[in-house]
Amino acid sequence: MRFEVRKASAHGLGFLLPPYPEFSPSADAPAWVVEAWEWILCREAGLQCEPPRWFDLPAMMRFTITTPQILKVLQSRQRDLPYSERAKPFGFIISPLLDRLTGGYPIVADCSRFTLIGQFSSNPSSWFDLTYFNVHDGKSYRLGRPGKRFSYEAEPISLSEVVERYRWHRESKSLAPDGTACIHETTGLLRRSPVNCDGIRYIGKESDRRWEQGEEISMLDTFTLEYRPNETANMTTDPELQRKMREHSIRAVAKAAGVSTRTIRAARDGKRLRKSTIDKLETVLRSPFPIPEPRTSASDTSFSLDDPE
Repeated sequence: MRFEVRKASAHGLGFLLPPYPEFSPSADAPAWVVEAWEWILCREAGLQCEPPRWFDLPAMMRFTITTPQILKVLQSRQRDLPYSERAKPFGFIISPLLDRLTGGYPIVADCSRFTLIGQFSSNPSSWFDLTYFNVHDGKSYRLGRPGKRFSYEAEPISLSEVVERYRWHRESKSLAPDGTACIHETTGLLRRSPVNCDGIRYIGKESDRRWEQGEEISMLDTFTLEYRPNETANMTTDPELQRKMREHSIRAVAKAAGVSTRTIRAARDGKRLRKSTIDKLETVLRSPFPIPEPRTSASDTSFSLDDPE
């Protein structure tokens, strides 16, 4: 018995560098993804099936050289190579997936600062033989094969491990047929999961834009930018603060707050200032103590534009 895959989803697999380039028009997906689904279906049906020929290859991601840091790490090791063989801006590099839980990092490496990159190669059989560099310190490393790795080598996750984990991926967006949360063994027709809103949080979509700009290695350091009230770098002075400011001379407020008279004029006009600057003004103007006026010498008879109207 053999399954015919009519539509193969690459969701959760498409971020990997394909072990070979062929595409399956009938399933509208890369051929290796179709083979992965065929293997998963055979396992679920309890049938005997041969694993795909690419199962032992390391799981690789492809990125674009978009930062000077990445380019410097590679070019520092390629000074003796001809220019045509060196890494260049916006060229491709590859990065193996490592698993912290299974001890895939070298014994002397700091897992929190360890991201390997290597010269791009479309030949999967050469991936284990390439030299890789840690982008954080520039040190070189080799990849060890499963079961044959030395402690100073890195061991990448194999494509077989990726597909096996994909098979047991827990569906977090739906409920089990009985209405409970899905677990790894959940089967059957899943139910819609209700969504309850307990508040509104404003987050940025910078990560989406970075994907649109290309395969950027900084995406490995995932983060979500959240915007909170009164937390922007620049703010506008509120009207109440402006009113209090006009009760004193510009020079008096500037001296008490430790800022320039130019800043006070900008604050009076309601222009955007740094939050730290506004904090200083609020501390001075909302203080219960009066703001002392700066002294002027007897010989100073010049007219000052800083005096309040």
